[in-house]
Amino acid sequence: MGVFRPVARSAEANPRAGRDYVLELLLARDSVDLGYEQCVGVTYDEVHDDPDASLSQIVAKFHDVALACDAVLVLGSDYTDVAGPTELSFNARVAANLGSPVLLVISGFGRTPDDVRQLAEVSLAELRAFHARPFGVVANRCRPDDLDAVGEALGGLDVPGAPTSPLPVWTIPEEPSLSAPTVEGLREAVEGTLLLGDDELLAREAMGVLVGAMTLEHMLGHLTDGAVVVTAGDRSEVLIGLLAAHSAPSYPSLAAMVLTGGLEPRSRSRACSTTSRRASRSSRRTSTRSRRRAARRAPGAGSASTPPARSTRLSPCSTARRRAPRTAASRPPWTCRRRTS
Repeated sequence: MGVFRPVARSAEANPRAGRDYVLELLLARDSVDLGYEQCVGVTYDEVHDDPDASLSQIVAKFHDVALACDAVLVLGSDYTDVAGPTELSFNARVAANLGSPVLLVISGFGRTPDDVRQLAEVSLAELRAFHARPFGVVANRCRPDDLDAVGEALGGLDVPGAPTSPLPVWTIPEEPSLSAPTVEGLREAVEGTLLLGDDELLAREAMGVLVGAMTLEHMLGHLTDGAVVVTAGDRSEVLIGLLAAHSAPSYPSLAAMVLTGGLEPRSRSRACSTTSRRASRSSRRTSTRSRRRAARRAPGAGSASTPPARSTRLSPCSTARRRAPRTAASRPPWTCRRRTS
C-alpha cells in the first residue's frame, strides 16, 4: 500500500509549520514502506511558480510510487496555503492526469444542511469540468444533531459517468479533540519557558482557553476538562487553588497553566504552606467565635450546653496534600511562563 501527496507544504520555507503531519501519520502504518520524500510531489511554492511544470513532476513521481506498490492512496492538498479559488481546480487536474477516482470530502463545520448541499454541488461541477471522476461524497465535521439532516440534504446527487447513481454519501460528526492544539503546540506558540510538568502530558489536547482574571471562587465555576488557564505569574493564591482543583476528582482536569508577565512564583512550597497556615488560623478563629456565640445563646447560668463540633474544613492546599496520589494519566498539568521582550 502506498501513499502520495501531490502538493504539500514546504518545511524549508516555513519551519514552524514543519512537515506534513497527515502524510507522516499514514507513513507510520506497517503496511506502508516508503520514505517521506518519495511520497511528496511538489510544494505550494513550486505550484505558484509554474503550475504546468509542477503537474508534470507530480505525474512522474506518482508513477514511481505506483510501480513500487499494489495500490496508492492519493491525498488532495490540505488547503493550508493562501486560500484561492483555483486550488480545487488544480486538485481536479491532478486526479484526471493520474487517472485516480475522487472521493469528495467537504466540511460541514458551521454550515447548515442546505449549505453543505450547495457546496457539494459546486465542488462536483468543478471536478467534472476538469474531467475528474467522483465516486462518493463525505461530509466531515458535521454537528452531531445534524447528521441525519445532512445525509438527507446530500441525497440524490447525480454525476454523469459516476460508477453509481446517485452518489453514495457519508456523514462524520465533529470531534473537537481532532482540531484542538496540543499543550506543546501552545508552549511553542507563546514561546514559553517550562516550569513544571510531565513530558508525557505535552501531547495532551488543549480543549479550551480560560483567562484567569477573576478571583479563584468565581474562576472555579468556569473550569472545563482539558482547559488551559492563562493567569499572572504572581497570583499565588490562584495557582495553588487551581492545582488543588486539578487534584480533586470532583473538578475538571486541566491541561496546562500559562503564567504571564514574565513572573514566577517566588517559592511554591512556601506559598502553599503559608496559605495553609492562614487557612488553618482562619478556621480556628471561626470555630472559636462559633463556640462563644453558642455559649452566649445557652439557657440560664449553670446549665450545660454541648459545644459545637470543631470545624473539619480543610484549605485547598491541605486537601491536595491529604488526597491519594494521582495516577500517571492525571498528573498536574504543565505550567509555563510566557517570555516577554
